Amino acid sequence: MGRRLRQIKKHSVYETVQGIVDRQFLLVPDHYPDNPTLSKLCPKNALDPNNDLIPIPSTLNIIGAAIGRALKHVPVNLHCFEANINHKHSQESVDDSCCKGADNCELAGTPMCGGVENHPARFHQRVNSVIAQQLNKKYEREGPLFTAPQRVTECIDDEKAEEKLLYAMTNTVKDGLVEQVGESPFFSTYNFWAKGEALRFWYIEWEEYYLAGGTRKKNHRPKDYIKWVQWKPKSLPNWKGKPRHKYATFIRQQCKEKEDEFRKFRRKEGQRALGIKRLKQLDPRDRPRVPRERTRQPLCHSSSLRATKAYQKEWRNFVSEHRQASLDYRMGAHEREFPVSSFRPPLVCIYSSSHL
Repeated sequence: MGRRLRQIKKHSVYETVQGIVDRQFLLVPDHYPDNPTLSKLCPKNALDPNNDLIPIPSTLNIIGAAIGRALKHVPVNLHCFEANINHKHSQESVDDSCCKGADNCELAGTPMCGGVENHPARFHQRVNSVIAQQLNKKYEREGPLFTAPQRVTECIDDEKAEEKLLYAMTNTVKDGLVEQVGESPFFSTYNFWAKGEALRFWYIEWEEYYLAGGTRKKNHRPKDYIKWVQWKPKSLPNWKGKPRHKYATFIRQQCKEKEDEFRKFRRKEGQRALGIKRLKQLDPRDRPRVPRERTRQPLCHSSSLRATKAYQKEWRNFVSEHRQASLDYRMGAHEREFPVSSFRPPLVCIYSSSHL
């Protein structure tokens, strides 16, 4: 099946879901309970500047640091980012504040920019790349880490945007991995929204280390190139102007209701949550025994049938206009305008041997 056309509108909230290749448990937690940023593969004092130990980041820290670094270069309004054992959920939107110029955005003024609407794709590209490189190194594997393409779906009303944010946060409870969102060992923005906990992570700037001499230089420690990054998720568009404690209370209450609902269902089915202890004993290269249930991606997330039908009509018009514009563009009309919030297709040029 072909990739769905990309249309990223300003101020609209988008849900993004993407899985791990072969559904492997590569996002399984591996950190110390009292220090979530360190992997159990290294001593607890590995971050102490008084020793020469090279710290090993936990999976949770790898994800958090990758997001923080990506937001510095490709700003988006990231509303949540939730990791499950073999897939991830996120919500993002863009507006003019995301495109502040060359000092804040690495794409500004370059052919790759494509406007602020192009930021979500570039943001996920950067995050996925860093996570894949580090997890491949940790588990001594090669090849892509995430499946493609991502499932990107627009939430066309505020109610659905809130519902999908809560769904992403409670996904590990729904899947029977933990009993409560607050105790989840996976990467989550729940504790930031519900409790105000800081999202602070570290990484080693290896490029600076090797440019400064690397292993050729005596008494040159990678630890001296540790950088810390702290970032905050952005409020949903309809939360702007509300006091923080209002939506913090909303998230705590709504997540508790969903937790109770999931626990009630499991009790009825005679099932129990896997629990943190058993989660940390799982083999990262293992995968679920139950075959994946294939579901069709919805065209949009909406709270009313009427709004969905209106969106479908708009989408059909958009696809028709984009196809005609693409045809004209590839036939040589390179100044052809495309529908708002859409992107040109790649242009392939074939040269004869006389031009080489």
